[in-house]
Order: sequence, then C-alpha cells, then structure tokens
Amino acid sequence: MPGTEYFKKSAKHTLKPRWGGAITVVTVGFCVTILLMMAEQLTDMLLGFTLTEQTLIESGNLRAFYMEMFGQPLKAALYFGVSALFLLLGIIVRAPISLGIKRYFWGVTAGGPETAGTAFDFFASFKMYFRAVRMELYIFARILLRAIILLIPGTALIWLSAYAGDYQVLALLFGYLAYIGAAAVMIPEALKYYMAGYILANDDEISPSGAIKKSIKMTKGTKGSYFILMLSFIGWWLLCIFILPMMYVMPYTGAANAHYAHYVMREYAKKNAAENGRTQIIVY
Repeated sequence: MPGTEYFKKSAKHTLKPRWGGAITVVTVGFCVTILLMMAEQLTDMLLGFTLTEQTLIESGNLRAFYMEMFGQPLKAALYFGVSALFLLLGIIVRAPISLGIKRYFWGVTAGGPETAGTAFDFFASFKMYFRAVRMELYIFARILLRAIILLIPGTALIWLSAYAGDYQVLALLFGYLAYIGAAAVMIPEALKYYMAGYILANDDEISPSGAIKKSIKMTKGTKGSYFILMLSFIGWWLLCIFILPMMYVMPYTGAANAHYAHYVMREYAKKNAAENGRTQIIVY
C-alpha cells in the first residue's frame, strides 16, 4: 500500500485547479455545523443551564457534573433531552450535506467535473435524503451501543470513587484506564464504517445497510493505514484554532481521504476479481 505522502500529494495535485470549488463546498458544511452549535448554546442559555455546568462537561469532569445535576432530576432530564434533540437534528441536517461533500471529493479525485452544488445532491429527492439520514443513524446507533457497553466499567469506577475512601485515587486510576481501553477498542470499531459514505454517495441503488456491510468488508486490513493517514494531519488541524487555515485543511483532508477511498475500492475490486477467477477454475 502507498504511504500517506502519496495520498497527500495526490490531494494537492487534484485541488490545484479546484481550490475555489473545494473551499466553497467545505464552507457549506462548516457553516451548518457552526449554526447548529450556536442554536444549541442559545437554547441552553434560554433554559438556564449555568456556565458552571457547561464548564464541568467541557473539562471532562463528568462525575462533578453528574453530582451537580443529581439533585435536580427535572433539570437533568431537560438538559439531556435538549442535547439528544440537537444531536438528532445534527444528523438530520448534516448527513445529506456530509454525503454530498464526499460525492464532490470522490468526483474531483476521479477527474470529474464536479461543482460546488454537488454538496446539495442528497436534498434532490426524499429518497436520496432519507438514504443519507438512515445510514448516519445506523452507523451512529452501532457505535453508540458499543460505546455504552465499553464505557460502563470506567464510568462506574469514576462514579464510585467518591465513596471509595482511601481507595479513591486507585478507583479513579482504574476508571481512566478503562476509558483508555475502551477508546483503543472503539477506534478500530468506528473505522470500519469510513467507506460507507463513499459507497452510498456513488451507488444510487445500494441500501444504507448494504453500504455499511460492504464498508466492513472493504476496510479489513486497511483501518490501521487509514488511521495513520488521519494522524498525519494533526499538525494541520492544530493550526485550525486560528479558523482561517480550515479553508485549506478541510479540502486537503477531504481530497486525501477520497484518494484513499479510491485506492481501497480498487484493491477490493481486484481481490474480488481474483477470487472469482479462482472459483471459476475450481468449478470448470
């Protein structure tokens, strides 16, 4: 398999005459995300969630947050209800745009004449729209279910550390170690689905569940190299705290990921062709 530099150089070559369209496409997705975040923050303010509660969540001090909310069950239910509502709204709004962006980068990395309007392709009909939303919901549900199961031990230990007396530090240590172990399992689990968006975006006949199953097959043996490709952009993403570099980094990563997806799909097709050839030899 080619190294990360191959896919990154290919991305730069693809984008050279197309920076304007690529920046327009990723800006659409970025603006939608920002608007949803602002709407959620405004809703939290209107409902009276305090800065202290927000800070506890953002700092990762979940035990303190839960203790803060434990004595206010109605407020806690409202808080989590609003969070769940905006999470669902994010999927409903962003899923079609996300797939449209994938279709755009898939097309331009194949040499196609894609336009910025490709980002809205999945709003063209109810069928396309709901295919996009269903796939995102399926993937989210799969990952969430596994995450809940894996995070239960760590969450329980951190919660119980408040009552562990002399063993509080030990309980916290094992709780955070359990979280690290859960993350180590969840990363490859989540990476099984990275091809699903490209598959669905470029096959109008395949079902969302079919795209997910095909992605799981395609990504066998490639998740590690894809993870390394993503890690290679960490330096670039750190620059994005200044906002403006995002207009370079997002198209760059989008094109590199699409080139990688093309490679995985070609290798999968070659493998299937070879296996079919062997089958025919055995049969005939």
